[in-house]
Amino acid sequence: PFWRDAGWSGEAVSDGDLLSVTYDNSTHDGRVAALVGFIVGAAARAWSERDRAARQRAVLAQLAGWFGPEAAAPLAYEDVDWSAEPWSGGCPVSNPAPGVLTSAAATLAAPLACLHFAGTETASEWIGYMEGAVQSGLRAAAEIGA
Repeated sequence: PFWRDAGWSGEAVSDGDLLSVTYDNSTHDGRVAALVGFIVGAAARAWSERDRAARQRAVLAQLAGWFGPEAAAPLAYEDVDWSAEPWSGGCPVSNPAPGVLTSAAATLAAPLACLHFAGTETASEWIGYMEGAVQSGLRAAAEIGA
């Protein structure tokens, strides 16, 4: 990951650009370098109407502005319009309204008869991340095996 060589984390947050946030999503050993970024809110709605090539040009231009010219020439570019995904509801992770998790989170993970629920949104820690998915899977497996 060239950004690490420059002393950068790969993380950037902005409230005035196309991408609102980026993260270093490289493999642990750095063999596969990857940045992942998100276009959210009104910008996501507007840019979902544009074609993939236009999004790619705009995203790479922003990444180059943040991380230098190497970011404008990736080996590969992937683009997912989460609003077009039938099961995600427009977001890669759950974003419940304020107060929902504190008042109803326990019911997301509670078994219903012989039906058990697992997934990152049912985790007690790291909700929205792989660690949360693993934690909730282990919890559900323990419930079933109990």
